[in-house]
Amino acid sequence: MQLSQIPNKFAIPFANNAGAGYIRAIPQASQIGITNGAASLTDGFPPLNFLPVGSGGVPPFGQDMNGILNQITLWAQWQAAGGSGIFDSAFSTAIGGYPRGATLESTTAGQFWVSSIDNNTNNPDSNPTGWVLFQGTVASKSLNNVVSFTNTTRVSMSTSGTGVTATPWSGFNYTKRSATSNILVWSNFQLLVLNAQSNNGPAIGRMTIGSTNADFGPSTAYTQTATGAPGSIGGASTPSLILTGISAGTLACSLSFLRNDALAWVGIFNPTNSDLSGLPTTNKATLIFGEIEP
Repeated sequence: MQLSQIPNKFAIPFANNAGAGYIRAIPQASQIGITNGAASLTDGFPPLNFLPVGSGGVPPFGQDMNGILNQITLWAQWQAAGGSGIFDSAFSTAIGGYPRGATLESTTAGQFWVSSIDNNTNNPDSNPTGWVLFQGTVASKSLNNVVSFTNTTRVSMSTSGTGVTATPWSGFNYTKRSATSNILVWSNFQLLVLNAQSNNGPAIGRMTIGSTNADFGPSTAYTQTATGAPGSIGGASTPSLILTGISAGTLACSLSFLRNDALAWVGIFNPTNSDLSGLPTTNKATLIFGEIEP
């Protein structure tokens, strides 16, 4: 298709000025046995509408036709105007949760949530498990060439010594199409640090795309005292990254963690519930890549 083929938009919805006697909302529940011949989302137009009147049939109600077309075109108008959806608990329950890749506007202006899992019933503004935050000035620009990578493998990494890097996830490629665009990475993962750490030198995360490194941290969220519970980072608190100046083409990607102190440590990437001893867990790492023009 071509941009010039964009269809006409609904400046007003169908039956916008229909009087009260000529339009009605379509109920979800079946109207069979309640109002003969009335439409519903369950039945559509019921069997009585398909029988001749002389055989006991009932003509379809014009109010129902106006009602369903009005509801459909209201949403068509909203979407054509660039309107976004917000989390709807009743709707989420009715459909079994939002699919992976669904985008919802946050209650905080200028922020959007992208679902990283299927069947997502969590309200991202109160429980961001399974959601990745997309925020800032980037939110008003077009994101293209979106690709999602997932990793469900538990990886235990034992390292010691300043500057040691452990790489739990590598060998996946992202193909950048435009030489002028920047790469946006939404990250959703969890790293569990099991050994006592120094507050002065926690590990930092490193995302490598081609020959470019982007670090996030350091963060004392990695810290664990000798008597405290294991520290962990990841999930929705993990920052998104915007990488500039990366050439177009196929880029090898990896995710690693760099030690900043000389202490021995054990890190578990994609920890299980048994590893976390009651702490929240994702059990799946997701990285979502996309290109955005500067």
